[in-house]
Amino acid sequence: MAQCKDIDAALARLERKIDAQNKRIGELEKEQKRCCNDNKNNKNQNLADIYNRLNKLENYCQSIENLFAQIANLFKPIISIFK
Repeated sequence: MAQCKDIDAALARLERKIDAQNKRIGELEKEQKRCCNDNKNNKNQNLADIYNRLNKLENYCQSIENLFAQIANLFKPIISIFK
């Protein structure tokens, strides 16, 4: 008899866990649908601002690369003195 109560209790715990998991899955599905709908609505937005910022960043990175190349060229004669 005690075993039946233990089994019933274990089944009840399992049912609660399954219900909680199903609730989480439902919430995730709602979030996914909301996100997909937001993405569909944002497809028509203007990306010019993003492209402009990207171009500025690329130009800045290029200028840093050029600066480091110039610094390296300045150090070459100094390094050759010590060789």
